[in-house]
Amino acid sequence: MATLNDNLNTQFDHDSSGGNLNDNIIAFLKNKGKTGTLNDMLYSWATDEGGTGTLNDRLKAAFGTTGTLNDRMKSWVAFSNTYSLDFDGTDDYVNCGNDSSLQISGDITCSCWLKTSSADSPMSLIDKLGSNTGMFIFLSSGKPRIWIGTGSAIVNYENIGSDLRDGAWHHLVVVNDEDVATYVYIDGTAYNNGTATDMAVNTANNFNIGSYSTTSWIFEGKIDEVAIWNSALTASEITAIYNSGTPIALDSDSGNYSSSADLQGWWRMEEGSGSSVADSSDNTNTGTITGATFSTDVP
Repeated sequence: MATLNDNLNTQFDHDSSGGNLNDNIIAFLKNKGKTGTLNDMLYSWATDEGGTGTLNDRLKAAFGTTGTLNDRMKSWVAFSNTYSLDFDGTDDYVNCGNDSSLQISGDITCSCWLKTSSADSPMSLIDKLGSNTGMFIFLSSGKPRIWIGTGSAIVNYENIGSDLRDGAWHHLVVVNDEDVATYVYIDGTAYNNGTATDMAVNTANNFNIGSYSTTSWIFEGKIDEVAIWNSALTASEITAIYNSGTPIALDSDSGNYSSSADLQGWWRMEEGSGSSVADSSDNTNTGTITGATFSTDVP
């Protein structure tokens, strides 16, 4: 049975290069942009994760919310991200069906991790758009663009943030709070892109990943950890799930993230082989893969 040190080593080995735990911790922290001694880098990283006080107290906050530091570290390493899905830009997509849990109106949050250097435009990420209903999230000239159906029209939010076609992993979240505004978060940074939009429920179309209506605007690159909630996540929750560039478990509350009960679909792409991806929420919205292949390149 693997020891805690073995599991920590696996979790910190962000580039799967092997090596000892100490070296992998240092490489992990440097990959997060940290410099200085090991303690300096740990202090800075733990502070980013919401920790305050001594280094030990900050590490406790970084690894979890309850228990001893060892207990928190055990829970932290229980979540690992091993695979993503690679889309060819021609005919690859994932069909997650049209269960009632995916027929959401009003407040909604969609999240995904993406990596692309393709010059193609536009490229689809998440599609649940019908005839003036639902939502469609895609890249247009590399920048996030959102269409939201109100029942009578499509509201268009475009030219958001910067061009994401830089070959690096990015975290993209769209939050529609029907009483406040529509927000887009790129790598934890918020962009307020419109007034409140009352999204009309889409009962007719499937939830697709990587394509628009299965045949158009196919994504070229990698997509990972796609999730949808029937609530508007807060800015502090988005910061928590961005986690300085490392995905976290979404099916349990942790730190500032408190919306696990609202999770309606979560496709982790962790199968590594086969023609389907499981829904890791409490629902069973299994995604059927057409063409896309598994990759060990992950955020």
